[in-house]
Amino acid sequence: MTGPAQGRGIFSIGSRAPAEIRLAGWLLVTGGLLFVLVDLIRVVTEDGTDDQVFLVPLLQLVVAVGIAGGLLRGMRSARLFGVVFVLAVALLHMSIVLQPFPLWVRIAAGVVAASQVYVAVLLNTRPALQHTGGVRR
Repeated sequence: MTGPAQGRGIFSIGSRAPAEIRLAGWLLVTGGLLFVLVDLIRVVTEDGTDDQVFLVPLLQLVVAVGIAGGLLRGMRSARLFGVVFVLAVALLHMSIVLQPFPLWVRIAAGVVAASQVYVAVLLNTRPALQHTGGVRR
C-alpha cells in the first residue's frame, strides 16, 4: 500500500511481524479449525452425541484467534499467554491421542499437538522475543 492509508487499518496488522510470529499465528488458528472440523465430522458420523460437543473446540479456536491477533500486534502478554496456552492445548490433544477414539481422530489430534509444541518453540525464538518486547534489541 502506498499513499495516506499506508500503515493504517486492519490490513497493516502483522505486516512488520517476523516470519516466526506469522507462522505461529497461522498454526494457532489452523489447529483450532482442524479441531472444530474433526469434531464436526465425528458428530456427523456418530450417533447419540451430547449437546456440548463443540464447546472445547470452539473455545480453543476463539482463544487461538485472540492470541494470534495479539502476537501480530506485538503484545508481550500475548506471547506469554500463548506459550502457556499452546502447551495446555498440546497436553489436551495428547490425552485425546491416548483415548479409544477412531484412528483418524487420534492422528488429527497428534498433528495438532505437534503443531502446538512447534508454536511454543516459535514463540521462544529471538525474533519473536524482539517483536513482542521480551528482550533488549
